[in-house]
Amino acid sequence: MWNKTKKYYHELKTLESIPVKVSKNQKFISGLFFILFLSSALCVTYYIRPYIYDHKLYHYYDIIGSLPSFISVPACYFFFIFILKVRNRCFNTGNYLIFLIVMLIANLFYELIMSNTFDWMDIVAIFLGLLPVVVIEKLFPIFNAR
Repeated sequence: MWNKTKKYYHELKTLESIPVKVSKNQKFISGLFFILFLSSALCVTYYIRPYIYDHKLYHYYDIIGSLPSFISVPACYFFFIFILKVRNRCFNTGNYLIFLIVMLIANLFYELIMSNTFDWMDIVAIFLGLLPVVVIEKLFPIFNAR
């Protein structure tokens, strides 16, 4: 029994020591999407939202008020994927779902606890923010690509 366990342990240690090559393309794509979503969130927060509020464009209040929450989910996702890809980490498909749920919970936690406001439109926008992540991940498999 002990020899069998020792053999499996040795095989596991051998698998862990195999270096994982992450292509520069994966790092570039995840970094590019992070910069894209971060810059759009900053643009909405500091330029577009004040313009709409100052010019009293009432039709866009709900949309523009929830847009940073919508953009925060993909921005956080691609930020953490970029950090993990720089550290040469790859994942399987099961971890992808867990990672999405953790990102969703983190954004909900920030919205409910840290921002001191409760807005249903922001909560809906956070859930809808998963859609661009899933679409981009289907088009450019970044998460579990080796």
